[in-house]
Amino acid sequence: MPDPPLGGPISRRIGKLALFALLIWAVAASVAALRQVWREQDRPRRNTPLVSRWLPGSVQALALAATLEAADRRVPPGEPLAFQPSADREGGPALFEMLWASYLLPARDIVPAERPADLPAGTARFLVSFRSAPDPVHYRLVARFADGALWARR
Repeated sequence: MPDPPLGGPISRRIGKLALFALLIWAVAASVAALRQVWREQDRPRRNTPLVSRWLPGSVQALALAATLEAADRRVPPGEPLAFQPSADREGGPALFEMLWASYLLPARDIVPAERPADLPAGTARFLVSFRSAPDPVHYRLVARFADGALWARR
């Protein structure tokens, strides 16, 4: 007597049901992921920047590059340059701005100056501020740019 076939009508139904359940699960997971993406896009942007806002060609990176290039033309070659990032909020852009400043001006020594008044006297004669301003008691304005300014130590 021959062996009965392995896949009977019940096995085929269970297989089709499992395939259908897998398809439903994949569609539900995709819809949930899309809903989360849509919610993130609809949410108003917070003040803290995302890494994607500091990619090459982004508005922030281009504004910082324009400020640094304009300041670089006015400072004597070889002179170290103090850099004051924008007013840093918690998780703010100061780190990204410092990294970009070092990257955009490789020939200069960039001195971090989150609080320019605290810089030691011989550190840097010039300071570039980006979307912020140092204490005018310690610095005088040399040039103003669209998103920053160049300052000289008094």
